Amino acid sequence: MTEGAVVYSHEKKLQTIIHSNHHIRNIVRRNVHHFLSLREELLDNSIIQCLVASDDPQSPLIDTVRIEQLNARVTSDKIQLALCGENSSGKTAFLHAFLNIGKMLPSDDGPVTARITKLTYAVPGEACIRIKKSLRDHTLTDDEINLSTYFSSEKPNWMGIGRALAKHVKRPEGIDEKSLEFAEWARSVVEIHIPSSTLALGVDVYDTPGFLSDDAPVLKEILHDLVELIHPTLVFMYANPSTDDATKGCFLAVKTALHDLDEMSIFFLNSKADLNRMPKFKQGMNENEFLTILADERIQRYKLLLDAPFLVNDKLEGLPISIDQCQCFDLCSVNSQLIKPHGPTMNEATIRRIIQFVANNDLAIAKRVCKLVLPVIDSFFDLLHITTHRTQEHLLQLYHDAQVWAKKYSEIYKSQTDQFLSDLFSKIFQQLNMESESIVQLISSVRIPQNLIQLTVKTAVRLQVITPTVRETLRNFMKNVFEHIKSHSDMIQDVVSNEILFGALRNEEISDFSALLLDGYAMKNTGGTSILYIVNTISTPVLVCSRNIQQVGIEDETTSRVFLEDIRQLPTVQDKNPPKQLNDQIYRYLSNIGTMLAEKKMKCNEQSNFGEIKRELNYYPAFRYIMMRHVLSSV
Repeated sequence: MTEGAVVYSHEKKLQTIIHSNHHIRNIVRRNVHHFLSLREELLDNSIIQCLVASDDPQSPLIDTVRIEQLNARVTSDKIQLALCGENSSGKTAFLHAFLNIGKMLPSDDGPVTARITKLTYAVPGEACIRIKKSLRDHTLTDDEINLSTYFSSEKPNWMGIGRALAKHVKRPEGIDEKSLEFAEWARSVVEIHIPSSTLALGVDVYDTPGFLSDDAPVLKEILHDLVELIHPTLVFMYANPSTDDATKGCFLAVKTALHDLDEMSIFFLNSKADLNRMPKFKQGMNENEFLTILADERIQRYKLLLDAPFLVNDKLEGLPISIDQCQCFDLCSVNSQLIKPHGPTMNEATIRRIIQFVANNDLAIAKRVCKLVLPVIDSFFDLLHITTHRTQEHLLQLYHDAQVWAKKYSEIYKSQTDQFLSDLFSKIFQQLNMESESIVQLISSVRIPQNLIQLTVKTAVRLQVITPTVRETLRNFMKNVFEHIKSHSDMIQDVVSNEILFGALRNEEISDFSALLLDGYAMKNTGGTSILYIVNTISTPVLVCSRNIQQVGIEDETTSRVFLEDIRQLPTVQDKNPPKQLNDQIYRYLSNIGTMLAEKKMKCNEQSNFGEIKRELNYYPAFRYIMMRHVLSSV
């Protein structure tokens, strides 16, 4: 395959994906609007009005606010992609290759840019540069720069575009990067409107400044704004496959900057995987030989990623053990593009995988809306079916049987949950003791600004201690619950024979992490969907508790203020050998986190009850209908 055919191949795939996603989003958005309209009609029904009137105001019959909020985000007609990573990780070179454009963005060793750059499509006659005040304020700060003349000939003048662009994206000289002047400059967004066959398909790409923990705070601020406002898929690029301290420090800085945004998806791209540096690569090898050594190289580099706790613990579900199951990792080398045909083959496969990952993430919001709407529709069909095919006596018997089942359920829930909390906190405290030294060493080595040490330590503890411990303990917990429920056939049968109980259990949303585990159990065992619903209902409050534990940090204002004051009194660090006092302060903070974890444990134990099944029963429409009829018949 020629290089031109390679470019055409990934563009053709991207075009198909964007068109399909646009069609799916339109269908979801249209049907959700229709659903909300039907809801308004439904609420005019007198019986439904009684159900709503009896509803707890904290748990509405239909969570329309959440549905409307998410549906409003199912509107983008473009794919949003953002590149981030440490300095000199190859972002700029990869961006040029991905968009099939010439070299126009500045690049060099070390920090070069300090503004977010947005690349979007324009026809040659409308090509231009626009400087906007910020991601939140779209006011133009300078006159529009016309680039159309650079596309007047058959071959674009990329070098001329680069010169016109340089003064707007390169870090300004003679300005203190910690100053307000620099911060105001860095918040501006540079929009580049240019012809590009990839951008023309409906893609906007954001190039973010490379940064580390000790970079100007404004760089973290603008990355946070980008993720919060645009919701792009992030491609985290790193050069060293062994993920050295620089890479770990950069990723820790990214996660610290995005500490309150947990819904983003990240693709890990190991750049600079030059073919000439692969031990088994030889010039002149055939395609099958090359694909074999490429597959082996991907496996080895993926194993190195799995050994990097800061990167692999970004999500609770973690990364798959096998690379064959992982959709969010690959390697590339722009330098190897000239080694034909194998260099282009490797890079094209990587681009295809990134496109597929971005496409899946692009529909994530639409899927979440569907997960909220479909159970509501099922519930009301169940209400119609049950109440029109059952006598009052039968309905009351189902109601009674469900209450009896809930009491049996509570005994299992209490014993399993108590054991889970005991195991979880025991392992967290053990892991915190084991990892404290490595956390202190990493944070001390990357020279973090004083005002961010606190948040960085918290992020490090979450990534290296709490998330992996919670993940492993939850896996064991759900396995034990599954086996326990499976051995109690009477409980399963009671659910199967009681449509109200089955519907209430089905009504509980299944998290991505639970779905991952439940799918595995379903494939290995028989027992129907009822057992999976029971396991999920038991696991849901435990999962909520676990997520709360992941947010542990210095919450007491006095303790936080004292810690920050102690840090400020330390001498300024100018080298990579921090003073002993800094290490001591970090250890003290880790100790404080341990204390707060102990307090979390007490609160979790106090809140350990079987309210989840009660809530699902009480707010399941058919169940409410029976309770209402029972009350009315008793009057």
